Amino acid sequence: SGSTTITAGQSVNFSGTCSANGAPGTVGYDWNFGASSGVADSTAQNPTATYQFFGQYTVTLTCTNQFGVNNATPATVSVTVNPATAPPPSSGKGGGGGGVDIAMLLLLLLSGALKWTGRDFE
Repeated sequence: SGSTTITAGQSVNFSGTCSANGAPGTVGYDWNFGASSGVADSTAQNPTATYQFFGQYTVTLTCTNQFGVNNATPATVSVTVNPATAPPPSSGKGGGGGGVDIAMLLLLLLSGALKWTGRDFE
């Protein structure tokens, strides 16, 4: 249990230890990385999950022995994914870095330099 905070696009390494509850044989791992996280569930003991979408997710680990008996209280971890930072605005008007902004387009239309054909500008 615990919590971690990352930025969208980053990965989290998870580590799980399960007990067979006294039963012989192997133990199964079932990781759920949070509703709407976009991360596929895993049956690996120590999976890595890459979160693309910002939000807060509750990750659960359920352990199951060979008889299908699972732990009564799954282990949980809270993952907070912050949005990726936006690139800095480019220089120039309209954020286009040298493109034609709305005011310039309006001026060109009013001056007759561009002609609307109903589909495209000529």
